Amino acid sequence: MLELGPLHVRRLHRGQMFPLNCSYFIASSIAIFGLLRKKSVRYRFIDHVVNFKPNESFLGVKSVSFEEYDLKTPFGDSPKFPVILLVESLFQAAYWLEVLSSDFKSCAIADEFDSVTLFDSLRPGEKAFIEITILSRGKDHIIFQGSVKMENKKIATISNVHASLFPLEDFDDSSDLRTLFGEIYE
Repeated sequence: MLELGPLHVRRLHRGQMFPLNCSYFIASSIAIFGLLRKKSVRYRFIDHVVNFKPNESFLGVKSVSFEEYDLKTPFGDSPKFPVILLVESLFQAAYWLEVLSSDFKSCAIADEFDSVTLFDSLRPGEKAFIEITILSRGKDHIIFQGSVKMENKKIATISNVHASLFPLEDFDDSSDLRTLFGEIYE
């Protein structure tokens, strides 16, 4: 068991469901996002946008690099693409969908979800399709579900994700995102 402050995290196994109290993923996601912002590094959780329907759905691609695949081996784990990066890719798909739906005025930050199910892992060079669908929308939040697939093989799913909406300027520069979007969308 890995202990992070008041949080206790179990190692992941195929098909394992995570309970509602998944604050580890949310906290890790916020920490990753904050760390990358402070270092002015643009890490791509979505490498290519395939398609999106404003306020409805998003389909993107995440290509697994050898560096990502081998990220956990210095800590004694076997090489595999970290689940937290899969989950963050789903969160970033929602972030992009809200940015695009609002014409670069607001963004979605995930803060709660029901469960994540891991079916398999990804290997270097593989391309995962990251798909989310908006289930409902409120004035200050969205609720979505998502999946990670490789061809016809399901890799992971996430259900009932609550994401709060914030002004984009609080998290990103809209002109930088417009430039990035031009690079990752055909």
